[in-house]
Amino acid sequence: MLLRFFNLRAEFNEFLKTHNKPKLLASMQVEGFHQCIAYLVDIFGSINEVNTKMQVDKKAPSASLLTDIKHHLNSLIAEFERYFPKLDPRTEQLISLTRDPFRRNVHKIPGQLQEAFLELTNNSALKDDFKELPTEHFWVKAQRLYPNITWPLSRCSYHLLPHIFASQHFQQC
Repeated sequence: MLLRFFNLRAEFNEFLKTHNKPKLLASMQVEGFHQCIAYLVDIFGSINEVNTKMQVDKKAPSASLLTDIKHHLNSLIAEFERYFPKLDPRTEQLISLTRDPFRRNVHKIPGQLQEAFLELTNNSALKDDFKELPTEHFWVKAQRLYPNITWPLSRCSYHLLPHIFASQHFQQC
């Protein structure tokens, strides 16, 4: 299924353009997205190959094969945890603001940001921009209007941008 998606990525892009899905289209065009999909295609292809071979041979996997698989999966887990770090609640809360600032509870925002954040969430022109622009372009524009809000967000999330936009992509699916 992933291989089919990867092979049809140009058609998916065209489909998203045709059906007016600019945010999903933008998240599929984030640098590195296609490389991640290719990596997943490769990993799942290898797993499928081992599974198919075991079914054809009708043999239980050897202890050494199981050990190799466990070792590889543990190294994958470690790599995913390094790439997608567990976040403290405050950082996670600030990152959630970057995904959709108009759906967040203003009372949970740190005190020094609440007033400016209330102003941002009541700005109807900015709400329209959020619907029309890719998320990263929206925040570039919002930074000009609300520098005291976007500075803490960018400080906590700059190194996590791949995590933010990747998770946003999967939330929309």
